[in-house]
Amino acid sequence: MKAFLISIAIFINLNACALCALYSPTSHVTTEYEVREDRLSGVSFTWAFSENFTEIMLQSFDINYDRYLDQTELKEILRGLLDYLVPNDFLTKISYYYDDEEAKDVLIKVRDYDMSFDDNRLKFRLDIDLDIAIKMGLVISTEMFDKNEFFYFTFMDEKSREITPNIYLTQNANGNINFFKFTTYENAKKDDNKPRLSDVINPQNEYAYIDEIDAAKFDQISQASLSFLDKIKQIFKQNKQNPSVFSLFMILFFSFVYGFLHAAGPGHAKLLTGSYFLANGGGYTKALAFALKVGFLHVLGAFLMVLSVFFTLTQTAQILSKDAAKISTFVCGIAVIIIALFMMYKKLQKPKIKWSAHAPSCQCSSCKALNAPKNNKKEWLVAASLAIVPCPGVILVFILAFELGSYVSGILSGVFMGLGMSLVIFLAAILGQKLNQNILNKYKNFKIYVEIFALLIMIILGGFMIYTSFNTGVF
Repeated sequence: MKAFLISIAIFINLNACALCALYSPTSHVTTEYEVREDRLSGVSFTWAFSENFTEIMLQSFDINYDRYLDQTELKEILRGLLDYLVPNDFLTKISYYYDDEEAKDVLIKVRDYDMSFDDNRLKFRLDIDLDIAIKMGLVISTEMFDKNEFFYFTFMDEKSREITPNIYLTQNANGNINFFKFTTYENAKKDDNKPRLSDVINPQNEYAYIDEIDAAKFDQISQASLSFLDKIKQIFKQNKQNPSVFSLFMILFFSFVYGFLHAAGPGHAKLLTGSYFLANGGGYTKALAFALKVGFLHVLGAFLMVLSVFFTLTQTAQILSKDAAKISTFVCGIAVIIIALFMMYKKLQKPKIKWSAHAPSCQCSSCKALNAPKNNKKEWLVAASLAIVPCPGVILVFILAFELGSYVSGILSGVFMGLGMSLVIFLAAILGQKLNQNILNKYKNFKIYVEIFALLIMIILGGFMIYTSFNTGVF
C-alpha cells in the first residue's frame, strides 16, 4: 500500500498541470517622466522582456520565419497582451506623497501603448497621464505587480537626473517597487555615489540580470523543444519545394523529437491519460491505440485550423491567439467532467448479473453477444479532449510548409510530431494501467476506491481547465 501511495504522489508531481502558466517571464522596467511647467504631466514605462521570452514569441508569432517581428506580428502579440493587462489595470499601481503627508493613489489613465522589437528584444511601452505638482520632498511610489504571477518585474536601477533647475530625481529600486524622490542636487550626487547593481553586472548587456533570472526558470525540456522547432523551420526555409532525402529525413527526425519533448513537458495530457487508465485499466494494445488516437487528433486539429487560413479570409496569427486556446480548453474541460461523471456513474451503479451456462471457449451467438467488446466512443472522446487544444508548434510548421509549397513535407512533419507525442501518452497510459493492475492483484477490495479517486482527479482537472480558460495567462 505504501508503494502505491508513493507512486501516486510521484505521478502527480511529474505530470503537474501547467495551464495556469508554464513559464512566467521577467521584464526590466525603465521609467521616464514628462514635465510640463511645474507639474508632472505623464510617465512612460518601458518593459524590456528577457531573451527567453522574446525567443518564445519569435517561435510562436514569426509566421514568415525571418527572425524578426514585423508590425503585423507585433500587433497580434499586443492584442493578446492587452486582453490580460486592461482588466488588470496594466499591473501598475502609482501613489505619491509630500514629506510626511498621507499617500494618495493615482487613478491609472493610459494615454498610449506600443509593442516594439528593438535589438532582438521584445519591448512594451506604456504611457500614463499624471497631474502632480513638482515640489521638494515629493515621493512617487510605483509598483509593477501581477497577482496571478504570470509576469514578474524588476526596475532598472538608474542614476539621478535633473527635473527642473533646482530639483533632481533620485530613485530607490527594490525589485518590482521603485520609490522616486524629488530632492536637491547635493542629495542627488550623494545618491549617485552609492554602489548599484548596474555597476557590477555585464556592462555590455544592461538586461543581463533578467536574462539570467529567466534562464534559471526556463526548464531544459522547454529550451530543447524550442531548439528542435527552430531546426525544423530552418530546414523548411532552406530547402523550400525540393527537399533532399537527407533533409526530409532530418525534418522527420526533428519533428518526432519535438513532438516527444512537447508532450514530455509539464501539461494536463499525461495526468489525464494516467488517471483514465488508472480508473479503467487495459493492456498494452489499448494504451498504444489510445496514444495514437491522441497524436492523430492533435495533428488533425492543427491541420484543419491551418486549412481554414488558406481557404478563408482568416488572418494566420488569429489561430495562434489566446482566444483559440481559451475556447478549446473550456470545451475540453466540460468534456472531461462529463466523461468522468458518466464513468463514475457506471462504476457505482448496481452491477448487472452476467451469466453463461456455456464453456468460456464457446462461440455461439449468445456467448459472442455477451462477450462483445464495449463501444470505444468514450475513449475517442477522452482522446479528443486531450488533443483539441491547439499546438502552436504543429500549426507553425504547417503554415510555413504550406506557404513554401512543401505540402507533403509539412504533412509528414506533422504526422511525426504526432507520433512523438503519442509515445509520451503511451508511457503515461502504461503507468496508469500498471498501477491499476497492481491494485487488482494485491488490493482487490481497495480497487473501487482507487478508481473513484482517479475519476475525481479527472473531474478536478476538468474543472481546472474550465477555470483557466477564464483566467488563463496571456501566452
